[in-house]
Amino acid sequence: VILETAHNSTTTVFFLDVRSAEEIAATGKVEIGAKDKNTTTTTRWVHSQCTPTSAPELETNPESVLPDQSAPIIVYCRSGKRAAKAKEVLER
Repeated sequence: VILETAHNSTTTVFFLDVRSAEEIAATGKVEIGAKDKNTTTTTRWVHSQCTPTSAPELETNPESVLPDQSAPIIVYCRSGKRAAKAKEVLER
């Protein structure tokens, strides 16, 4: 549903992975679906490590991770706690 809305409103959707570098190395980067030939929407994978209580890079310099903060953002982690923290910081 989020991606469907994004396809209708923008050209870039950010997939923000907030897992640790070690987790990504152990389990791999999340595969993002191929670009839909019928739309100009692109999904861009970005990384910013967070903890359940802290999102340092997003708190101090969010533009370095997400240059277009008006674009839809999908936040991903293993259990949802770090993603919730990232979401909280981004909504400030």
